[in-house]
Amino acid sequence: MPTQAIRAQTKRILFTIIYLVLRMDFSSVFPVLKKYTYLNTAYSGLLSADIAKWRTAHDKEFVEGGSNFKETNSRVFHQLRSNLASMFDVKEENTFLVPNFSIGFNTLLNGLDKGHRFLLLKNDYPSIVDPVTRMGFDFQEVPIDDKMEEHILDAIEKFKPSVFSFSMVQYISGLRMNGDFIKKIKKDYPGLLIIADGTQFTGTTAFNFSSSGLDALVGSGYKWLLGGYGNGYVFLSNQMKEALYSGVKNKNANLLSDDKNYLSMYFEPGHLDSLNFGSLGHGLNYLQSLGLDNIEKTNHQL
Repeated sequence: MPTQAIRAQTKRILFTIIYLVLRMDFSSVFPVLKKYTYLNTAYSGLLSADIAKWRTAHDKEFVEGGSNFKETNSRVFHQLRSNLASMFDVKEENTFLVPNFSIGFNTLLNGLDKGHRFLLLKNDYPSIVDPVTRMGFDFQEVPIDDKMEEHILDAIEKFKPSVFSFSMVQYISGLRMNGDFIKKIKKDYPGLLIIADGTQFTGTTAFNFSSSGLDALVGSGYKWLLGGYGNGYVFLSNQMKEALYSGVKNKNANLLSDDKNYLSMYFEPGHLDSLNFGSLGHGLNYLQSLGLDNIEKTNHQL
């Protein structure tokens, strides 16, 4: 078959796949789809009708029950941690709930020794680059281009960073960091702490944190996790846990309740919002009903 005919046939197949995917009726789940073909989840994910209904019932119970409602509603947080840990293969005791990526990431940076040296990607998300530079960490940036992986390996050898921090998916280009490359770095440089922003990533594909090579994955839940605003997560490796707030963990041991560890005092201080984190829990349940494997396959088809 001539090359031109093959290209034409390929285009027809691709357009057919896109048409079939886009015509799948999710409008009963996400009412905004009744008016729009929504392609802007990378900016803000959708809120489902079921979550909206649950949020209304939640606030009605709060209005009518006050403190009685709040005292019995802490199960929301335990269920969410357990669900996140199970869904992304993280230890539950290494899973923390935060209002958003920036708070989680800044809390993590505050717990690291200021002698750490950071490797960053040039023009990465400002919420990653700015806190590192503002807190006075020594750092070096490498360009994002077709030789990015070579640049990273070269910088690790020459600059000798102790931390490599980046977005799993770049907010400007949509470039996704190669998972096998992350594993290779961790295998070759086991002492290097690897921190990733998962906001543009989690919810788009099946993901196993424990085998990823990452030491921390921090993200917000309002995009691909479909949880609305005001919620996020922090996943930590044991290696990262040992590096964080190391000078105070033993001092505070006697202050902790049975369901807290010393890092909870930093990542989860004060009262958590059951409305926002409950919304994230419902978003996760919906994604699980679809199956992250199926979501990933559909993304590849598109």
